[in-house]
Amino acid sequence: MSEVLQNLKAAIAMLQAAEYRWEDAIEGFPKVVETSQLEDLLHAASHETGSVLAMWVQDIETLLARIRVRERFSIFNPSQFEHIVAHGWSTSLVKELAQEFPELALPKLSAKIKSLCTAWSALSRVQMSRKS
Repeated sequence: MSEVLQNLKAAIAMLQAAEYRWEDAIEGFPKVVETSQLEDLLHAASHETGSVLAMWVQDIETLLARIRVRERFSIFNPSQFEHIVAHGWSTSLVKELAQEFPELALPKLSAKIKSLCTAWSALSRVQMSRKS
């Protein structure tokens, strides 16, 4: 995954470099409709594409961080995990989950739930959601 992210970040850097060079590259072209269309396309291909790609990379990194938190707290099944992050820590939640984790002392379970809530709330939200 690290290599994929490095490649995407390199692509962003290349698009940013192109963004700062294309105006000089078309200097001297005649001022005609096609030149204006070319400028629009070059702007979209460099600036707009680079900006969207940068937001996607940020979302990929956010999702990877969320996956790592889920792995770190894999003691909780997906349903328990979602319930915890949706409702946050509470004594009633600790008591409820204590029935499912009789091997854990209440203070230890409580600490795990608090730690999960803290870790999850520190994460960014995914901004550029894409559904197929």
